[in-house]
Amino acid sequence: MVFQDPETQILCSTVEDEVAFGLQNLRLPGWQVRERVKGALGSVGLAGYEKRSVEEMSAGELRRLAIASVLSMRPALTLFDEPSAQLDTPGKERLVEILETLKGRGHALIIADHEINLFKSLADRFYFMNRGRIRDLDRETALAPRKPLWDDPYPLVWRSEVYVSREGPGCLCLAVSI
Repeated sequence: MVFQDPETQILCSTVEDEVAFGLQNLRLPGWQVRERVKGALGSVGLAGYEKRSVEEMSAGELRRLAIASVLSMRPALTLFDEPSAQLDTPGKERLVEILETLKGRGHALIIADHEINLFKSLADRFYFMNRGRIRDLDRETALAPRKPLWDDPYPLVWRSEVYVSREGPGCLCLAVSI
């Protein structure tokens, strides 16, 4: 899982140590740790950052480091909790590129986020969730300007929209928006 605030999941002081941490806890051989660290950092555009201090990284770089740390473990499914939080426009664009690449490689993704349109290229089907009920929506309705889908006596109560993609081998993309 990649947390909303990457600083809450980063434990080590350098980029290389952070990505290697979980792998070392699995007691993988050193050569395999190095290989996975290199691959994970390359997949998020952080190749060459291995010796860099995590304290010198931007919010976008920390987000990509958190993603690399999770990817190095080769999970069957990766959960992303509000991955666009704290990112500027270029950071969000880079994030979407990374997620599209992962999806294209067959990674299973679950994304919970408030910016439904940011991840529309990853989704084929959309769902709206409200007070325990789920409604399947077509793409046009889901991406249209907001209008109530149910009579809502509590318009300020948390509502979420969820969309799902099954495009690509074994790939699921789910995003949540209020």
